[in-house]
Amino acid sequence: MAEAAAATTAPAPAKGGSTKLLLIILIVLLLVGMGGGAAWFFLGGGNHAASGPAAPPKPKEPVFVAMETLTVNLQPEEGNDRYLQIGITFKSFDKHAEDEIKTYTPELRSKVLMLLASKTPTELYPAEGKVKLSKEIVELCEHVFKAVGKESPVADVLFTNFVIQ
Repeated sequence: MAEAAAATTAPAPAKGGSTKLLLIILIVLLLVGMGGGAAWFFLGGGNHAASGPAAPPKPKEPVFVAMETLTVNLQPEEGNDRYLQIGITFKSFDKHAEDEIKTYTPELRSKVLMLLASKTPTELYPAEGKVKLSKEIVELCEHVFKAVGKESPVADVLFTNFVIQ
């Protein structure tokens, strides 16, 4: 019985020692978790860090839609009659642009012809005149598509032929 009493009266481990042991275990687990998370992040789990700076988005491929060559009489200057022969190609970034433009080609062609017929050779000779004409045709396209409740697919107008005689 003396042994039983001695066993029950044996000194218990100090509370401070178990708290320290628990604190050390928690710190080790925390460090292992952080190390594993960092390894995952830098080895590809967090792709944005492994790939360096974000690459800019790839630009959309342009779609080009050519209009038949147009020939129009220009406004006369100094009694001389002049005409313009022009090739126009519409540039778009909408993959369905060709269908959209071809659907409205008769109206677009008519409006472009009327715009061209209102010009004089002097307006169209300089590069600035051609740039202005290109912008006017883009605006004209916007009006045609807006009239039917659609957004214009035309981003730019390119001249593939431009002859004034």
